[in-house]
Amino acid sequence: MCKRAFGQKKAGHAGTLDPAASGVLPIALGEATKTIPYLTDDRKIYRFTIRFGHSTTTDDAEGEALETSRKRPSLAELQAILPHFTGRIMQMPPQVSALKIDGKRAYDLAREGQHVPLKPRPQHVSELTVETTQGEENALQSATLYCVCNKGTYMRSLARDIARMLGSQGHAGMIHRIASGVFHEKDAISLDFLQEIIHKQRPLDAATLQKAVREVTSGLADIPVLVLEAASAVAIRQGKMIPAPQQENAIDGALFQLHHAGILLALAKVTGAMLQPKRGFNLER
Repeated sequence: MCKRAFGQKKAGHAGTLDPAASGVLPIALGEATKTIPYLTDDRKIYRFTIRFGHSTTTDDAEGEALETSRKRPSLAELQAILPHFTGRIMQMPPQVSALKIDGKRAYDLAREGQHVPLKPRPQHVSELTVETTQGEENALQSATLYCVCNKGTYMRSLARDIARMLGSQGHAGMIHRIASGVFHEKDAISLDFLQEIIHKQRPLDAATLQKAVREVTSGLADIPVLVLEAASAVAIRQGKMIPAPQQENAIDGALFQLHHAGILLALAKVTGAMLQPKRGFNLER
């Protein structure tokens, strides 16, 4: 859809969203697809709902019911255990996930009826708070939480594990991604917006492009910029190495954005005393 809307031959997405989830999904177009492996998308912000009463095969509302429980936790009980899920945690991914096991996606194995041999993974949750609840304060039917975490953290697993620690069973009824790295929903465009472009209901003019498309460097904010002189820019365009800058952050393995005349030329890695181009860009003003 994005390729068709903006007349591009290449498009790619940074990260994934669960089928039942909504929210921000960064899309790269054209030359920007080369930035996907380098996007500064470590921080994710979510809003998700825990429904108490039963767990499911997928840990969300899409799956079949598994274990049930009559226990309905109180708001005080829920708030008391949230510190156990804040900071560095070990999290068991859902059985139905995009993780690869021996070259196959976990969700494919699960749909074939196989038990997926997953292992707990380290994650970091920097903020986890209760926003709203449904039900009586001493017997919650559901609770909606706000979560700031690193990439790879599953809201479905948080919903499942929080319910279990409360002596109940539960699953994620709603998952909404508010932000992915520097990309926030307040700046996002909708699928309806794309459809309007495709069906000529909205002109693809400068104003539309400014609203819908950001600079190629938008997701590279954590990578320092090095402005090159003309001779070094020519060498980089030819794929050659150039001397690394004499500055404190130019340590072995560090990445730099290389710019000339206001244009991103390449991403380069410090190798010894040299800068080695890792990804070149063919951009024009």
